[in-house]
Order: sequence, then C-alpha cells, then structure tokens
Amino acid sequence: MRGGSLLVVLCACRLPGGPMVEGDRVGDCTDGVDNDRDGVIDCGDPDCQGNVACGLPEDTANQWPDIITSPFVTSVFWECAGSAYRYDFMTAGWADDMDLTVRETSSTTPWEEFHALVNLEFAEDGTWDRWGADLGHVSSQAAVVSGETTFFDCATQGATELAWMVRVHAQSAMVDCAVWGHEATYFNDHNGYECAVLE
Repeated sequence: MRGGSLLVVLCACRLPGGPMVEGDRVGDCTDGVDNDRDGVIDCGDPDCQGNVACGLPEDTANQWPDIITSPFVTSVFWECAGSAYRYDFMTAGWADDMDLTVRETSSTTPWEEFHALVNLEFAEDGTWDRWGADLGHVSSQAAVVSGETTFFDCATQGATELAWMVRVHAQSAMVDCAVWGHEATYFNDHNGYECAVLE
C-alpha cells in the first residue's frame, strides 16, 4: 500500500522530464487550477510572472516594448503535404492564442473555415512563440474539425482561389493579424481590421 501511495504522489507532482511549473503549458496561467500544487493558482503563482495573460511585471515592463500594441506576427509559413495543409507561425512575444481563417474566394457561395492553432513551442524569456496546425483533407464540409481537418484540397486549391487570415490574441484582445492569398483584403474590409497584407 505504501508503495502505491508514494507512486500516486510522485505522479501528481512530476511531469516527465522534471517537476511541474505553473505556466509550463499553454493555458496554465488562466485555467483556475494549481497545476504545480504549490498552493497558488494562475497569475497569483510567481511562476506565471511575465506571462502575457497575467500582464507584465513592473520590473520588466520597460524591457518589453508595448507588447500589446506592437506587431506580433513575424513569420508566416504554409505548405502542401499531398492534399493537406501545414501551417507554422512565429510571433514576437508570447500570445495567449492564435487562430486561422481560410476563405474560398473563387465561388459565388464561398466556404469559410475557422481553425484554432496549437502552441508548438515558445521561448522561456517570452521573446517569441510558435503556433501551427496540420490540417488533413476531408471530402465533405460536414467532416471538417477545427484545427484538425479542412475541406480545402491543397493539391488543387491554393493562393489563386483561397484567402487566409491569422489573428494573434493576448490579454483577451486581438493584438495583431495578417492576411494573404486571393482577395485577402476581404478580411480587412469585412471586419474593419487593419491586418498586414502579405505578398
């Protein structure tokens, strides 16, 4: 019995590779859970200090140029993998979340998809963040799952038929966005955004 209890305690207090730290995973500092079991949760935990979701500590505020209003998106990458799409985005600074909208522009009844992106990796010092998605192709609109599958066929549809918009969010606000593809300014015109238009 003692061996079993000790095993449970160890599993609750450690992650593979080392002890849990609040803020190690995306969302730790806003999920209402004491992830590292030190008696404090979310932004009250010193481990979340400096996380964008908790605001910047006073002693670092001058080192990070206005993280909320300065441009965030620094790199946009997408490619075809057979009929599927692979997306990879970099930001300057940490983001709370990012999303991608893909719109068909060559149709009189355009299909539009919204995809939540996944945090792939981030810099411990908060200087950059990397988000992405691998969207497998499905043959019906009803089978589309946000962040996982797309109705758009990368083998036949591309920059001459589709428009894309990526948005960056921090502290419950959209802080940056970028658009590209065919008639990409639709997103700015329709939503009142001022997203950078990428060539």
